[in-house]
Amino acid sequence: MAKLTIFFKNNVVRSYLFDGGRVHIGRDESNDVLIASPEFAPVYAVIVTRGDRCMIKQLNEEFPLMLNGKNTKEGRLQHGDKITAGYYDIVYSIDDAGQPNKSNKTSYIAHTANYQVISGTNIGKIFHLNTPMTMIGEQGSGIVVISKRKDGYFASTLESKGIITLNNQALDNKIIKLNHHDVLVVNNTTVQFYLH
Repeated sequence: MAKLTIFFKNNVVRSYLFDGGRVHIGRDESNDVLIASPEFAPVYAVIVTRGDRCMIKQLNEEFPLMLNGKNTKEGRLQHGDKITAGYYDIVYSIDDAGQPNKSNKTSYIAHTANYQVISGTNIGKIFHLNTPMTMIGEQGSGIVVISKRKDGYFASTLESKGIITLNNQALDNKIIKLNHHDVLVVNNTTVQFYLH
C-alpha cells in the first residue's frame, strides 16, 4: 500500500492511502487528492500504479511538476520522493513490503479537514483544521470553536454575540458535528467546511 502525505509549510495537513490504479491530484473537487490552493492546477497530476511501478505524470503545463526539486513531465515514484508546489510538499511512501499493493482497487483515508472563507475580509483564504481547537470570530462580536475529536469535527459557540448560524440555523448553545460543505456564519464572516 502506498501513501501520499501532504505538508504545508512543513506541517502535516493530511494523508491518503491507496493501492493501485490511478490517483488524480489537483484543486478541483473531482480529484482523488484535493489540494485547494492556487499553487495547483484544477487537474495537476496523475499517479498510475502498474505492477510494482508507480509513475507520476504532469497534466497541466502551466503548473510545473517539481519532483525532488527537478522540473519533470513524467517520472517514476520511489519511497521518499517529494513533489513540491509553492508552500506544499507531497511525500510518496510505500508499505513495509517495499512496494505498492498490486490490486486495482483504490482507497483513501483522510486525516484532517479545512474551511474556506467565502465572505468577509479574508475571502478565499483556506485554514487547515490540524489543531484540537480552532476559533472563528472576534472577542466582543461572537466566537465559534471547531473542536477536533476522534469521531469528527464539532462546532460550538464560545461567545454568543451577533449572528451565529450553521446552515442557516442558529447555533445557540448546541454542539453540532460538522459535515462536508456545511456553511458557518459568524457575524460578517462566512466559511465553508471541507472534510477530506
